[in-house]
Amino acid sequence: MKIDLTQYKTHEVNYKLDDETLAKIEESIQNKIDKKYEELNEELSVFNEVLEYKPADLILQNDEIKEYFYEFYKENEEKKLKVKVTFNKNIIPKNEEKTREKGQQGEKESTENETESLEKYNSFLQYKKNILKTKLHREAALKVINFLLNSIFYLNDKIIFINKKNGTYSKFNDSDVKNLVQKMCLDFNLYFTDDKEKLKYLVDYSNLITYIKIHNTFENIRFENDVFAKKSDVKIDRIRKEIVFVRNHLIVRKPEFIDVADSEKEKIINDYKKHWGENYLTDFIDYIVAVRFAQDRKLSYLNLNAPSNWGKSFLMNICEELYISTEVRVSDLREDKATGLSVNSVLNSFVLFIDEFKKFTNVLFKYTHNLIIEEKFRQAVKVQSYAKILLNADESESFSYAVDEQIKNRVLVMKIKSDIKLDDRDLYKKNSYVYKQVVKEYFYEEITKRIEHYKKLGKIESVAEAERKLRELKEKYKIESNFNVDDLIRETIAQFLVEIKNKNEDNYNNFENKIKDKIIFVDNNIYIKSAIKTILNILKEELDEAEFKKVEYKKAQFEKILNAENKVFKINGKTIRAFKLNLNALQFFLLDKNEQDEILRDNENIINGNEIVDMSDDDSPIPF
Repeated sequence: MKIDLTQYKTHEVNYKLDDETLAKIEESIQNKIDKKYEELNEELSVFNEVLEYKPADLILQNDEIKEYFYEFYKENEEKKLKVKVTFNKNIIPKNEEKTREKGQQGEKESTENETESLEKYNSFLQYKKNILKTKLHREAALKVINFLLNSIFYLNDKIIFINKKNGTYSKFNDSDVKNLVQKMCLDFNLYFTDDKEKLKYLVDYSNLITYIKIHNTFENIRFENDVFAKKSDVKIDRIRKEIVFVRNHLIVRKPEFIDVADSEKEKIINDYKKHWGENYLTDFIDYIVAVRFAQDRKLSYLNLNAPSNWGKSFLMNICEELYISTEVRVSDLREDKATGLSVNSVLNSFVLFIDEFKKFTNVLFKYTHNLIIEEKFRQAVKVQSYAKILLNADESESFSYAVDEQIKNRVLVMKIKSDIKLDDRDLYKKNSYVYKQVVKEYFYEEITKRIEHYKKLGKIESVAEAERKLRELKEKYKIESNFNVDDLIRETIAQFLVEIKNKNEDNYNNFENKIKDKIIFVDNNIYIKSAIKTILNILKEELDEAEFKKVEYKKAQFEKILNAENKVFKINGKTIRAFKLNLNALQFFLLDKNEQDEILRDNENIINGNEIVDMSDDDSPIPF
C-alpha cells in the first residue's frame, strides 16, 4: 500500500536533511508501514473488516497520534541519528478536508450519541473504566460490538458464529466466544493504547453470552439461491428471527468437450432423444430449469416412469457430474428433517432424484419449497428445494387408482414407452464413453442456454415465464384419472350403508353386528355416531391395506366428502351428536361418473349449490 507523504506537512525535523536523504526517510517510513500492514492484515483480518480502516490509514490519519518514530541510519556517518518527524495534528489528506470540516461541527453531539449508544451495552461493556477516552476509541468500540452482535447468535439452545466474509456458520462454545472477544479487544489495543490488561477485559464475555441469549435468539438458518441478487450475502432477519445466506450464482459444471465430428454428435443426440420418445427429453430439460426459476413450486414433482434398465442411472449420473442434482433416498425424507444430505450440494441442485419410488406420502408435500437438512455435528438448516424427480420402473399406485386430488394437482407423470435398454442401442454399444460425453455436452449447453434466457428476462418476467412453462407442461403430463380418493371414500361408505339398510339384522356378519349400534336409520336419513372412528372402521373393513392407507389421512375431511351434516340431533327422545347422511345422495354416489354427469346435466334445476334436493315422488331409479 503506497503512502503519499506529500499530502502531509512535516516540520521540526531535528536534523537538516537534503532531498535525497528525505527521500530515503520516506522510503524507510513506507517500508515500516508495509511491514506493519502485512503483520496486522494477516493477524487481524476480521477486525480490519469491522473497523473499515486499513492499518496504514490509522497510523497516518488518526489525529490523536501526533508523532511517528523511526530510526534512520545516515549513510557514511559513524553515529546513529534518531530522526523525528512530527505530523501536524490538524493536517489531514486533502481529499478529506471538507468531510472533516463537516464532522467537526457535530463532534460534540456525536460524542454524546456514542456514549448513549454504548450505555445500551453496559451489561457486558466495561466502557466506564476510563478506557474509551477518544471519539475514535468509541467509534471502534461500537463497530466491534456491532460485529459481535451480528456474528454470534443463540439458536436452538446452541451458540452459532456466522462468518459473513465466506458465508459459513459454525457452533461455538463459551470458550470460543471468550477467545474471540479477547482477541478482538487485544487487536483493539494494537491501535490505540498500551494498557493491554484493561482492554483485554473491555468486553465481559460471560455477560455477552447472557446478552446474546436474551436479545440475539433466532429460530432458523436458511440458505437460498438468488441469481438476481447483486452479491452473495448474509442477511439477518430480526423480524422472522431468521439468518439467511444468499448465494447469487448457479453452478453448472462445464464438461470436457471431446473431439468428435459434429455430425457424429448430432447422431448421438438424436438417438438419445429417440430413446426418450416424442419430445420428452426437451420437455424434461425445460421442466427442471423452469422449476429453478419459478416462485411457486407446487408443480415441482415429476414421476419419470421408465422400464427397468432404460437408463435412469445414466441420467442421474449425467446430472450429478454437472453438479445440478442430488440423489435422495425416501428414508432420508423424515417428517421433521432430511438426513444424509449436504447443504452445498442441495443448494446448487436443480433436481432431487428419488430412485425406486413407490408411494407418494404426505411427507413429500412438506418439501415443496424447502428441505430441512441436519449435517453431522452441524445445526439443522433450511435449504431451498426445486424439481423432485420420482424414478420408478413399476407404475406407482399413488398415480393410478384412486388418486388424491392434491397429488393430481401437483404431480406430472412422464411415461417412457420405449422398452429398449440403453445398453442395447447401437451407438451406445459402439462407444459408451463418447455417447455419455456427447449427451453431457448437450445437457450442459441446453441448460445454460435456458438459464441465460431467464436471467436476461429479469426477476419478475422470468418468474412469470417459468410458471407459464410449468402450467403448459402440467397440461401435457397431468395424471389421467377420473376416480380419486374422495370418490373411493364416498363409494365405499355409500355401498356399505345402502347394503346394511336393506339387510335383515339376522343376516349381519360379525363386523356389522359390532357396528350396528353406531348407525341409526330414520326414514330416508342415516345418522352415524362417533362418526370419524366409525367411518374409519368401515373403510378398514371394506378396503385392502393399500387403499385404506390412501383414505386414512382424509379423516378430517369426511364431513365435507360425504356432504354430511355434523351437529347435535334429537332421535327417539335421545340427544346425540352425529353425521347425518341422505340415502338418496348415497345412492347417487354409487353411479358411475358418466351417469352422474348425465343426471346433473338433465336436472340442473334440482341442484342448489352443494345440496341435493329430495324429490322422492320421481319414478326414476335415482329418487330425487
